[in-house]
Amino acid sequence: MHERIGCSTRMAERVAQYMAQYHGCAPSTFALITDELGIEAEQVFKALIGLSGGVGLVGTSSCGALIGAAAAISLSFNIGRKELAQNLSIEFEIHRAVGKVVDLFQRYYRGITCIEVQMAKHGAAFNLRDPKSKQEFDKLDKRCPEVVRDAVMWTLEVLSELKANPS
Repeated sequence: MHERIGCSTRMAERVAQYMAQYHGCAPSTFALITDELGIEAEQVFKALIGLSGGVGLVGTSSCGALIGAAAAISLSFNIGRKELAQNLSIEFEIHRAVGKVVDLFQRYYRGITCIEVQMAKHGAAFNLRDPKSKQEFDKLDKRCPEVVRDAVMWTLEVLSELKANPS
């Protein structure tokens, strides 16, 4: 698997569009992946809005793009409560797929928290709850489109590999 996938102009444009429209890394990543896969998931999208910026913009939790990717991976398996209760082994498959994206985040960004990703990209971390600090961050990064793009592309690659090589 590539450390970083080359980004097509189409995907870069879609990331910019979704980030402008939905603002947060978690819902934007999730929406891009589910739209690419043709999965309708408006209720899950609504649940992800507060999970951007390391959950509630605190930064110390998982990167919102990673959270959105993990949610999309889980949803792509189309497993509900009854199915999971009857087949717990599918949970391992979902964790394995999410783990592959986590590994890529750790390899490329040297961590999975919002702050770790900021440090890898900018050599500094920003308090996204503070208006001045957020404004400084937005001047540098415009809400992490590169991270969202990587999360989307890595997730689509992992799901494509799983589909081609089911275990």
